[in-house]
Amino acid sequence: MARQGGFTLVELMASAAILIVVVSALAMSMVAGIQLNSTVRERDQAREAARDQLERVLSWDNYQTLPTTFDGTTFPVDGLVGPDDGATEPGLVTVDATNPALLVIAVTVTWTDAMNTDFVQLNTMLADTSP
Repeated sequence: MARQGGFTLVELMASAAILIVVVSALAMSMVAGIQLNSTVRERDQAREAARDQLERVLSWDNYQTLPTTFDGTTFPVDGLVGPDDGATEPGLVTVDATNPALLVIAVTVTWTDAMNTDFVQLNTMLADTSP
């Protein structure tokens, strides 16, 4: 009997297995790309909120009252859930006034996403230049 053109069942199953592996790899890379995009977006939001808050602190006109006004204050960040499933706000300002002539200011934004907890922190020092 003469062989007719076409593929055998084994050839079809092998090509289907290869296709499944390729499509699975593409799907996994797409999911990883979406997660990375979300992480970058959240980090940008946190960094922008921290920068805005730091500018607010640095524009305060009374150096002497700056530590009591801002140390320990919290602030919300749109689109980010704070640690403890949102029980606390994601933004925190700390002012270290150990040396009254040199304030150490830290603005931290901590948030929780589906996978883990992440944070962004901006630090600066502010010297008392009054006579």
